[in-house]
Amino acid sequence: MGQWGRIALGVVLAVAMALGMCPAQVRAEEVVEVASVGESEGVQPQDTAENDDVQLEAQYADVVEVTITGIESPQEPQCSGDLVVALRLLYSTFHSTVTLKLLHDTTVTQDYSGPFNLHQVNTTIDLNGHAVDMTNHELKVARGYTAPTLTITDTAGGGVLDNCCILVDANTEDSIDPNRANLVMCGGTINGCVKVSRTHDQYRRAEFLMTNGTITNKNGAMVNGVGVDVGGSHASTFAMTGGSVTGCVGGGVTVGANGTLKVSGTPKITDNVKNGQACNVYLPVGKTIAVAGALADGARVGVRTQNEPTVDSPVTFTSGFGEHNSGDDPARFFVSDDPRYYVALEGGEAVLKPHTHAWQWEASGNVLTATCRNDNCTADGGNKQTLTLVAKDKTYDGRPVGATVQASAGWEATGAAAGDVAYYAGGKQLAAAPKDAGAYEARVSVSAAGTTYELVAPFSIKKAPLTVAARDNAVTFGEAPAGAGVTYSGFAAGEGKQVLSGTLAYDFGGCQTDSPVGTYPITPSGLRASNYDIVYKAGTLTVCAPDACAVTAVAHVQRKGTLEPSTGVGEVVGTTGSSLRLESLRLSLFGQQLPGGLEYRAHVQRIGWQGWVADGALAGTQGKSRRVEAFQMRLTGRMAECYDVYYRVHAQRYGWMAWAKNGESAGTQGRSLRVEAVQVVVVRKGSPAPGTTYHGVVQTYTKPFVKR
Repeated sequence: MGQWGRIALGVVLAVAMALGMCPAQVRAEEVVEVASVGESEGVQPQDTAENDDVQLEAQYADVVEVTITGIESPQEPQCSGDLVVALRLLYSTFHSTVTLKLLHDTTVTQDYSGPFNLHQVNTTIDLNGHAVDMTNHELKVARGYTAPTLTITDTAGGGVLDNCCILVDANTEDSIDPNRANLVMCGGTINGCVKVSRTHDQYRRAEFLMTNGTITNKNGAMVNGVGVDVGGSHASTFAMTGGSVTGCVGGGVTVGANGTLKVSGTPKITDNVKNGQACNVYLPVGKTIAVAGALADGARVGVRTQNEPTVDSPVTFTSGFGEHNSGDDPARFFVSDDPRYYVALEGGEAVLKPHTHAWQWEASGNVLTATCRNDNCTADGGNKQTLTLVAKDKTYDGRPVGATVQASAGWEATGAAAGDVAYYAGGKQLAAAPKDAGAYEARVSVSAAGTTYELVAPFSIKKAPLTVAARDNAVTFGEAPAGAGVTYSGFAAGEGKQVLSGTLAYDFGGCQTDSPVGTYPITPSGLRASNYDIVYKAGTLTVCAPDACAVTAVAHVQRKGTLEPSTGVGEVVGTTGSSLRLESLRLSLFGQQLPGGLEYRAHVQRIGWQGWVADGALAGTQGKSRRVEAFQMRLTGRMAECYDVYYRVHAQRYGWMAWAKNGESAGTQGRSLRVEAVQVVVVRKGSPAPGTTYHGVVQTYTKPFVKR
């Protein structure tokens, strides 16, 4: 193999090894598999014959493409012997083109021992959507004797050279163009920097062309965070027709004393900072941006110059702008990184000029508007700035109101100063911000250009809603209606009923001492509060029936006839100790407060159980000398819902039997025994049963009813 072939091979192997990659197949006009070259045929790399060069030159002509189809692990960076032989043969072809295409993410673990002398071979690194971690390693495009090109592209999108610094130190005699640049970037992302710096041979230069892709140096670890550093001891050029330099923390593009920045098309150099200030393109004294072709919509370049412009001496920062963008406003494509200056057109070139504000003031209500009458105002947000006194209405919460003075982004440029906010009620100034309900004004004085303007913002503190709810209560029929207190809902934090005045009163919806049993509203009233709107919520007053309801009873007894009516609770009706039968009974409720009644029936000698009767009707017989042997009693209507009826009889041979309840049988059946007396008790439902001794009458038998 000839000398040039061996030099070219070293270049490609250096790139492949630096990226942790190894080629595995070779393409020219069609894919050629590399599988039969090497030790399997007894051929060592150093044994390659010269006639192989001639054979490959004829077969592959001027274009040879090597595509990476596999990546060696970082621990095994060396390529196989077969591939070494193949590359030596291929690179014997002068002016060939080599493409290294990634198929996996990879990590660079070794630096090539020398610079990447591309020489005759134009090399393309296709990231193909993958990431190459180059931490602690650099990619260097070094000098040679002609002008080869290293191209970075990304056919799949999303590829990145991470923590990467590319050093361009190469030779070329011609002006920059895609075929002659030492480094061309047309896709992918470089998270790091590019340093274009020719250090040898003053007659040649280092050149970098960017047509697409992104350069960002967000970590700031490379070349002090600069995205592209163009300069050095000899002439170097960075030409940008597209793509973006953004997010660099040490400045976007720095142009050195021997550097040139050329732009055309749609370059974007934005959102780069240095020491907390915008610094997209930094130009030292005497340096300009060369506009090498027409700029188009989408181009945006921030500019900062070492020279500070003055009113009398604007700083020109372009050359060739008028030639390629005649009639365009340069502010369409360029912006000053220093807010004190603006971009203008002067003498066909873009210049930076300092802006002189001419503010005009107008106060209206709570807003002071400052308008700069000069063109190209550099204040943030433009030539209209506002100062607004904001005091919002609120609902009382126990805390003072907080009025604020809000300035637009560029207000500081106006030089106007606002005083402290003062508060007024009824035209009288308050000692502090108000917290109580009422109507107020916030006022602030603003000094501007020797004139004082007053801004006024009316606001109100509304009363907070406070609910006062009556608790439910119950009284017994015959008692006076009464409230049971109230609950409060809505007090501001830390406050309670102590902030209220007045006397709590109740309205019972017409309920009085003798009002019927039932429910009535309890509506509270009478309280006052300066910071609360009181809403009253009614409770419920229940008038309950008495614990017991009296019963009127009329008995017809053997030999005595009809006895005098007896009214009461548990009164004895009939006779005891006289051996006289009870023949009939009439019952009715006395003074009841609920609808309903008392039903009852008797079991009569020779007749059995009679039908149910009520409200004083006769149960039993009269004038037939027939004994009553048992009774059943029950309540109806609301009375049955609220009361229980208990009853017991004094029966022949048994005496006073146990209590029966709500329709149960009391007495005897089938034993021919007479009932001599009865006790009836109507009590509130749920009350305990009358005792075995009641109204002096003692129970003598434990069951209420006995049946044969």
